Parts: sequence; structure tokens; C-alpha cells
Amino acid sequence: MYKRIVVFLVLLVASLYLLPSSSYAGFGFGRINAIKSKAEELKEKVVEKRKEERLKENKPPNTPSNPSPVNGTTNQPINVTLSWTGGDPDPGDTVTYDAYFGTTTPPTKLVSSNQAGTTYNPGTLNHNTTYYWKIVAKDNHGASTSGPVWSFTTEAQSSGRWHQANGPYGGVISSLAIDPTHARTIYAGTWGGVFKWR
Repeated sequence: MYKRIVVFLVLLVASLYLLPSSSYAGFGFGRINAIKSKAEELKEKVVEKRKEERLKENKPPNTPSNPSPVNGTTNQPINVTLSWTGGDPDPGDTVTYDAYFGTTTPPTKLVSSNQAGTTYNPGTLNHNTTYYWKIVAKDNHGASTSGPVWSFTTEAQSSGRWHQANGPYGGVISSLAIDPTHARTIYAGTWGGVFKWR
């Protein structure tokens, strides 16, 4: 309705401008200016109304999910990279993320703001420490969705020595074989034996 009124008034004003001055001399410039002012006012109302309608129609971003590391896991490397799944249910919306990270729960330190990607590298962490993190997703219409608080614990610091994991082993080491899937495990000795680096 507003749109039709605005179109009508704009066409009316435009026609008055195109007419010779003698055609509307008796109409009065004051009245013409009033019509122009009313048209602008109604136009602003239409624009504002449309914005409100878009906000009502807009759905907030998806709740951040699928954290990596998986929530509650232990023995994570101290150079781990965090990742998650985000997105938005509205086609065409853009989403950015705020990342909160720290050793207290809930984490209150904002470590990354308005980033477009769904990964964050916190740098080198401390050994044997539990970290908490949370992601807040925001769309380009001002809606936001806060994810849950996730946590993980880093691995203990290595002693820098080989330890016998099982045996028996009592002879001279005659051969070594590194486990291809666990680089800190070797198989050694004439009678067998497994040693792990920790």
C-alpha cells in the first residue's frame, strides 16, 4: 500500500515539474512542496517498514557444531587447530564468527572477531592443560547464535626417554622397526620388546 502511494505521489510531483509554470500557477508552490515533503516522508516509512519485514523474516545463523577437537577429548597436541561447522539457513546471508578461548569456563577472552573462516589456531599451548572455547555466529542482518562451550585437554609433556612398554627384553638390540602409525613406538631386540617414547 505504501509503495503504491509513493509511486502515485512521485508521478504527480514529476508531472507538475514537467508542466509549464502557467499550468499550475494557481496551484501554489507551497502546496507542491508539501506534496514533495509528504512523498519523501512516505518513502522513508516504506523503506523502514521493509527493513522491519526483512528482520522478521530473517533466521539467525546455525548453531556452531561439530567441534574439532571433539568436546571433552584428552591427550591433544599442543599445536592443535580448532575447527567447527557453521552456516546460515537463509540463502545469500553472510556469516562471521567470534571465537572465545581460555582456561576458564565459560571462556570470556575474545581471541578472534568477525572472521569468515571456520578454523582458529590458538598457537602453541601448554602441556597437560584443559582449554575451553566457544563460537558465536553472526549474520549480516544483526542476528547471532552462540554455540555451546567445548573443552579439550592437551597431552602431558614428554620426559624425553624411551620406556619399555612390554617384553620380555634382555638381549642386545639387534634390529629396530618404527611403527608406521605411531612414530613414538619402536620394536627392538633379539627376543622382541616394545619401547615407547614419552
